[in-house]
Amino acid sequence: MGTRRANGEGCIYFNGTRNVWEGQFRYYDEKQKRRRKKKLTGKSKTEVAKRGKAFIKEIEKDNEAIRLKKKHGKTVQEWLELWLEKFVFNKVKTKTYERYVCSINCHIVPYIGEITLMELKTETIQNMLNQLIETGGKDYKGLAPRTVNSARRMLIGSLRKAVDLEIINRNPALSTSPFKVAKAQIEVLSYDEIKAVKLAAKKQGEVEYIIVLLALTTGMRIGEIFGLHWYDVDFEKGELMVNQTVVSTNHGYILQTTAKTKSSCRTIPLPKVTIDALKLYKDWQKERQKVLLNKYIDKTIVVINQQGNYLDPSKFSYVMFKRILKRAGIARRFRFHDLRHTHATLLLEQGINIHVIARRLGHSTSRLVLDCYGHIVKSMQDDVVAAIQEIMKVS
Repeated sequence: MGTRRANGEGCIYFNGTRNVWEGQFRYYDEKQKRRRKKKLTGKSKTEVAKRGKAFIKEIEKDNEAIRLKKKHGKTVQEWLELWLEKFVFNKVKTKTYERYVCSINCHIVPYIGEITLMELKTETIQNMLNQLIETGGKDYKGLAPRTVNSARRMLIGSLRKAVDLEIINRNPALSTSPFKVAKAQIEVLSYDEIKAVKLAAKKQGEVEYIIVLLALTTGMRIGEIFGLHWYDVDFEKGELMVNQTVVSTNHGYILQTTAKTKSSCRTIPLPKVTIDALKLYKDWQKERQKVLLNKYIDKTIVVINQQGNYLDPSKFSYVMFKRILKRAGIARRFRFHDLRHTHATLLLEQGINIHVIARRLGHSTSRLVLDCYGHIVKSMQDDVVAAIQEIMKVS
């Protein structure tokens, strides 16, 4: 009489035709129905038995996870996917939505995605945030505190909705601690560097020059410059309107009919150098339209690619603008957005009112200007003291 097989051992035998050991293992699925696994093979009976036991153990683990899910409800991953679809997709701009998706898939789901909402604890979330800061993931360096804080804020918002819908009683992410964010370093061009960049852009091409000039003389964001149309430019009044922006997405660029914020929709008075340059540029563009004829896509767009269509902001920032910097001899790290910082800094140094600068940049409050350029304002205090001393002189 043969001995009874131990639990998980299955039926193991030697297949002389294939010259391998084979085994079949029975298991129970999540509904407690008995199933038969396809054959497992190995070089020895011990190897097949080991593989069979590991398989059954994995099945039991999966079944336990399914039972917990049924008992406690949705997992974090399932809830975040539902939250994106039902409460985010049609309420935020495309770029914001893509950032949410990236943060969920890359930073949250790999760590706590399989945990159910009912089991999610503050300590678990904080451990996840700490890991993101330290390692950024299995194959990455640590993430920037600003990136991790952004993921934290998004998680707080999604769980707040779960509380509102009475899926969970409390928001475990609220008690987590954000990370200190170092103040971003602002790079500004000197007067000599401004001349060099303008000259390099002009040598690069008409489109490149007008983009750089607009950034330096208006402080517009790159998307706002790329979304500019000729009907937004009033040559008689010497001003332009900002009311739309071109945004780079995972599927190319899109034109958003509203700018970044409500205050971003604004009128910007233009200096004569910019007005004259725009007139010359428009004449050049008309000549290009004659060459391309019906192949020219849109005659109303100011910043164009070779076919007369919108130019992709990302391509310009990461490729074309770097070529301009190289030609200008600027080797340090300098972003296109720093042209906007350069514009604001020049105005502050000329003593222009902060409220005027804030409105020109499209900021909702002057506080944003002070936060970015407070060090410049502080350095100007010496001029204020000198002015007061001059005023108070007694003859």
